[in-house]
Formats: sequence, C-alpha cells, structure tokens
Amino acid sequence: MKRINITIGLLFIYFLVLSIIGFPKERIAPDGTDRLIPFILVCMLELIVLFLLRWALIKRHKFREHRRRETEQYAHYEDETDKLKQ
Repeated sequence: MKRINITIGLLFIYFLVLSIIGFPKERIAPDGTDRLIPFILVCMLELIVLFLLRWALIKRHKFREHRRRETEQYAHYEDETDKLKQ
C-alpha cells in the first residue's frame, strides 16, 4: 500500500506542477473564448483519473494478497495430506 500512495503522490505533484505551468495568463482569448473553463475541466478530469487509478491499484493489491493467501493455504493443505498418506 505504501508504494501505491507514493506513486499517486508523485503523480499528483506532477499534476500540480503542470497545472501551474499551464494556467492561462489571460482568461479571455483574443477570439473571445474563455480559457479558464477548459482548464478547470481538464484539471477535474485529471483528478478523477488519479482517483480511479488509486482505486484500481488498491483493488489489484487486495486481489493479489487474497490469491497469495489462498495459494499458501492450498500448499499447506497438500503438505498435510501427503503426511497422512505416508
């Protein structure tokens, strides 16, 4: 879980740096369009993607732990049955 938090933290810092660099200097473009709304929508989309990535990584980690525990139990069960057969 610690690796997941570090990865998501680094991606969030990367997002913040790019957001600061990409912040529109002028709100209204020369052709009259608003630059702030698309910027905010892209930032919200990026945060949703980071949240979904964290959720997927945690779910995958839990699934792997569950499979590892099942495999260990099955291996332990096979050892016991081998001893009983002898």
